[in-house]
Amino acid sequence: RDFPGSHFIRQVWTEFWLWRFPVPFPSRQPGFTWRIAPAVKQQKFVSSPAIAPGYLYLGDTSGRFYSKEIVKGTTVWEFNTGVPISKSPLIVGDTVYFGTKLGDFYALNTKTGNLNWALSLHSPMAANPTYGEGRILVRTEDGLLTAIE
Repeated sequence: RDFPGSHFIRQVWTEFWLWRFPVPFPSRQPGFTWRIAPAVKQQKFVSSPAIAPGYLYLGDTSGRFYSKEIVKGTTVWEFNTGVPISKSPLIVGDTVYFGTKLGDFYALNTKTGNLNWALSLHSPMAANPTYGEGRILVRTEDGLLTAIE
């Protein structure tokens, strides 16, 4: 048995090597180090995590928001909103921002998981939050763009 697509990967790597592109040698044992699953078995992750040095932040469809240590996959802290989280979070400095399906928007301390503040956007988020010009920008399903200082 072989890793799916490994022949293609080796072929492409060989072509890069022949053309003298600086490529690292491919790993001999492809795979993963650890996996995570939501605390509630019937729930799932539907968005990408936000990554900060050493940690990842991710919400699930049961409303739990997790901080995980990247190397070992251990949970650092958990925050429960009780409402599904379907968009990717945003990290700015020592704060992680995310929203729920009911339109609540949260700001948590990345180290402790303590709630800095929460506000209602009155509509679910339609896209992932972004940061620019000192403001968090959030587009909601009611067609509005909200700028938060």
